[in-house]
Amino acid sequence: MPKISADTLAQHRAATRERVLTAWSELIAERGYDAVSLADVAARVGLARTAIYNYFPDKESLLLAHTDWQLERFLAVLREELAAVPTAAAKLRIIVARHVADFASRPLLPGPSLASFVGAQTYERLEDHLAPLQNLLRDVIADGIASGELDVRDVDSATALAFACIGAERVPVGSGEHSAEQAVENILGFVLRALGAAGR
Repeated sequence: MPKISADTLAQHRAATRERVLTAWSELIAERGYDAVSLADVAARVGLARTAIYNYFPDKESLLLAHTDWQLERFLAVLREELAAVPTAAAKLRIIVARHVADFASRPLLPGPSLASFVGAQTYERLEDHLAPLQNLLRDVIADGIASGELDVRDVDSATALAFACIGAERVPVGSGEHSAEQAVENILGFVLRALGAAGR
């Protein structure tokens, strides 16, 4: 029996799961998705080789769980910061700056694109993880339109285009081609004008 390092088995499992997710994040940043096995993750965490299957049956399930884990933390910070500012322009700056900081903190993975290694269904589920971020952006734009601060007719199209502008800086920032500060100003300058922001 493995040693329980928490007050309850549930707490122990939760803590171990967190360690596994952290180790996975470190390893794929170092080696790329294709070069990391569940055995590598178990070794980094100090789990028995077979014990990791009690948490994740395969790499794709670990990938999806890790994406959920990152998204939950990202959204929690973002929502707290957005609640502290009153205007759509200020909220948009926070959204853009947070995304760009995330791009900068997670350099492009070594090796071929992730799409080369995961199944179509898993890749679609990864794409679905972007929906909460896009919905949050949509709420900010819709509120800005309602207050008269922004001037666009189609909030859904405007949201999709603004989100695409943010995503366009993923590779330049992740590769170091653009600085975070340059990327934020590039995105904001374009998006605020496109949204008809007052004073732009």
